[in-house]
Amino acid sequence: MRNLSWVSELYNVYDKAIRLNQEDVLLLPIAHSTAKAQLEVTIDGEGNFKSADIVLDNKDAVTVIPVTEDSGARANGISPHPFADKLIYIAGDYCRFCSVKKADEEKYPAYMKQLLQWKNSEFTHPSVDALYQYLSKGALIQDLIEARILKVDKDGRLTADKIEKIAQVDCFVRFRVNGESREQRTWLDKTLYNSFIAYNASTQGDKAFCYATGEYTICTYKHPSKILNAGDKGKLFSANDESGLSYRGRFLNKTQTVSIGYEFSQKMHNALKWLIERQGNFFGNLTLVAWNSVLGALPKFANDSQSILADYSGEFDDMEFESFPETFASYKGALKKAVFSYNYNLKFEQKIMILMLDEATTGRISVNMYSELPESEFYENVTNWHLNTTWRRYDFNEKKVCFTSFALLQIIEYAYGTDQKGKLTCESKLKSDMIARMLPCVIEGRRLPKDILRQTVHRASRPTAFTTQNNWRRMVEIACAMIRKNKIEEGEECSMALDTERNTRSYLYGRLLAVAEVAEAFTYGREQTRPTNAEKYFEKFSNAPYITWGVIYNRLKPYLNGMKINNKVYYQRIIDEVMDKFLYDDFADNSKLEPEFLLGYSSQRYVLCHPDKSKNNNENVDN
Repeated sequence: MRNLSWVSELYNVYDKAIRLNQEDVLLLPIAHSTAKAQLEVTIDGEGNFKSADIVLDNKDAVTVIPVTEDSGARANGISPHPFADKLIYIAGDYCRFCSVKKADEEKYPAYMKQLLQWKNSEFTHPSVDALYQYLSKGALIQDLIEARILKVDKDGRLTADKIEKIAQVDCFVRFRVNGESREQRTWLDKTLYNSFIAYNASTQGDKAFCYATGEYTICTYKHPSKILNAGDKGKLFSANDESGLSYRGRFLNKTQTVSIGYEFSQKMHNALKWLIERQGNFFGNLTLVAWNSVLGALPKFANDSQSILADYSGEFDDMEFESFPETFASYKGALKKAVFSYNYNLKFEQKIMILMLDEATTGRISVNMYSELPESEFYENVTNWHLNTTWRRYDFNEKKVCFTSFALLQIIEYAYGTDQKGKLTCESKLKSDMIARMLPCVIEGRRLPKDILRQTVHRASRPTAFTTQNNWRRMVEIACAMIRKNKIEEGEECSMALDTERNTRSYLYGRLLAVAEVAEAFTYGREQTRPTNAEKYFEKFSNAPYITWGVIYNRLKPYLNGMKINNKVYYQRIIDEVMDKFLYDDFADNSKLEPEFLLGYSSQRYVLCHPDKSKNNNENVDN
């Protein structure tokens, strides 16, 4: 096994998480897993049936259960869980009410034999004794029918009805055990946890070499599933393909491939489950989890900068935030404070770990990316990403313009998604792949992939690809943010202010397009929502600006002539000023425009649409 640093870091999380003693997210004990229960049976301390209920709350249905090495990884065959399990394992009268295969007839005896061994051990527990007494009667399904929980047909067989979307015959059952000074809900009883942990340790076999710790200890080759959620079957480690090509030709047997200590595996997997439930992010098939050395809070670095500011606005007494900073300088200061506020007493020996998991197939989970870096470097990279990808965004809820970066998921959905009735949808696999490629740009400071930049510019140049103008406007903002990021990476200054001194062909053509659009829209009534000629010809203009500008300008003239004279002079003066800045050969060049034409378009449009702020525009948005 190569590079087990992420495994070791997860193992270290387990003991730290125990010390945190947080109750909001359960940290699974060793030799335990979770299952979704559909039925809940209550028995007394002498093993007598009292009542039964259906577990209706989906969240409450997630039940902590003891598992053996075999049952924790079971797929086929006979591997009963030690305590709570499905009806086919724990109901002695299952064959009486259900049709079963020959092999299934052995499941109840196997379960009872295993439960008896725990009951007869020195590590037994009162709830184990009570459960054994009850299930030995072999009347569980009969009791559930009489309690009107399960239904039978005219032949006395369980019907095809479902309970919480699960067929009656496949229901999972958990138990309450009444008793003095003991947790009735056995799935939350810590004394029962400890009882099984001790019993399970006493049954384990010989020691072997653990590749993770370098020590001789009790090892396992069957590792837990249900890592991403309670219904997940994927595993990080597996060596059960002895007849295939998993390790043949490189190793003699599975002990040479993935020999990991049982306790190490349990702690590492349970810590990962805890982190995912507590602070995981999900992008299609991709699961992202990040943590630091002390398990403290981290900024939501994959979100936009406005979310980072909003989440922690006013949390620190000596920090003042503006919901919508008026200048880039105030925005920049607020964002830096918001990111670095997660660790005022920054210790350089502390690290940030970022793990990205991909649910490759139903049974396999792959590590798509793992990165660990000093906490100070992480905060610096996150801050730089959000500052360098900042652009002006119109907030449709607040009805005002703000400075912001954009969430990774939003960038990908707009660049690669399909606009269906105003909602951007993107294929899950593509979404996962793009997130995996962009994430290192945020946390490690890598350069923005050129193909992603080209795609954002391409989509922003096609207003007809979007069903609503708001979506297209957002796409233009995102493209400008990516262009700005690319220019900064190439060592250029890239202000969001309108640069009236910039004479590059693409920038000037972008300005002309913005003037034509705003001038025509100025003549529309409030109820008119039709696109302007500049918008209609936007894509053609980006590909052949010289010829297309002639078409747009000729169609603009009637709108200019219909304005009041002062308005006509205003727009015509700006067009003339921009035209005067062209070199003749540049203006007559009909080749495709460079991406920066969007910067000229967006900046010029902002000034025209916000004349009240344009006087101090350079001060407001300068880097």
